[in-house]
Amino acid sequence: MGRPSAAAARDTRRAILDAALDLFAERGFHAASVRALAAGAGVRESAIYHYFPSKEAILDEMFAERDRMRTAHIEEALAVIGDRTLAEVLNLMIERFLAFASDPGNRKFFRVIVGLAASDEVPQALLERHMGVPRSALKLVEELQRSGRIRRDVSPEVFLMHVSAPLFFGCGLFGGRRLVTAPLKQFIKQHVAFIVRAAGRGGGN
Repeated sequence: MGRPSAAAARDTRRAILDAALDLFAERGFHAASVRALAAGAGVRESAIYHYFPSKEAILDEMFAERDRMRTAHIEEALAVIGDRTLAEVLNLMIERFLAFASDPGNRKFFRVIVGLAASDEVPQALLERHMGVPRSALKLVEELQRSGRIRRDVSPEVFLMHVSAPLFFGCGLFGGRRLVTAPLKQFIKQHVAFIVRAAGRGGGN
């Protein structure tokens, strides 16, 4: 039998990643066996190791895919910020975040992350590669500082943490349940106003 075509290889690789996402989200990374993963992907166990040297390598690629998607969203926002006010830029960032978070695959991935965070056997080197603040996000904040829309004494990392962390709870990305009682639109409006007052120049940009 000849080697599979490039298209067939891509399809098989995609099937493995999709099955892994379902399985890791449902059972947790450590509880998911390679045998179960092969069954979910409809391939032999040997095929798993043909495309990925280990289960950790599959998880690594899942992180890398989300990193690329997140970077694309941030770069889209950076390309169109123009002379928008800080409140308008924040609403644009949140719109991109909600689009990212509404994807069913990404929501499953958030469940994988929650499971990893609760584990004592987290692949630490893998997390260190992917859990930092992306350079594209820092570049966006630095541009807002350069243009005077965010105060220069505000740490870009702290700013991004204060923008993003409440959204995880407000959008129900941890445990699938919203941990705030206000309607989402009202919550976002108040969240944006708070960040503008805390980090903006002049209290209204």
